Amino acid sequence: MDQPLIHQTGTTTTITEQTQNDNSNGIISRIDFQVPETNAGCRPRAYTHTSPTNLASLNKTVNDRLKSSLANSTRKQYNKIWIDFRQFCISHLSITDSIIPISIHTLSLYLASLYEKGYAPSTMSTYNSAISYWHKINNVSDPTASFLIYKLIHGAKKKRCTFDGRLPITISILRD
Repeated sequence: MDQPLIHQTGTTTTITEQTQNDNSNGIISRIDFQVPETNAGCRPRAYTHTSPTNLASLNKTVNDRLKSSLANSTRKQYNKIWIDFRQFCISHLSITDSIIPISIHTLSLYLASLYEKGYAPSTMSTYNSAISYWHKINNVSDPTASFLIYKLIHGAKKKRCTFDGRLPITISILRD
């Protein structure tokens, strides 16, 4: 097979490639590609922004994109969880100032309080995820990924007795 022929004219490059058909009947096909010319090997720009961008506009864009990274329901749930966690810190630990980043010990106490309130281990995991989100979004170390927290939630899963709501099969059910 021959090398492709390249022909450049102004703003486009045409690449002509001749290929031989696989069924060995000697038919040669011609393929032409139109490639737009770009500046110094860069991709062509999809849009141009004519107005100057100020810092306030960029901050708003960042905040809007971060806000849209979570579903509305998830964002609302995470906000509720964060408020609940702050209330726990105020009422149980007398922590009123900035609480982020939190210690592994503080998080373990909070998760233990959820367990004692009867929260399901899956709910505890959701609360843990919300706290993780707030740490990651603020670019601080995340205590939720620690081995101790993992084992605490895992232990809650093993220890929590779940109620089986199914009734036993009776002879009358079997007859019907």
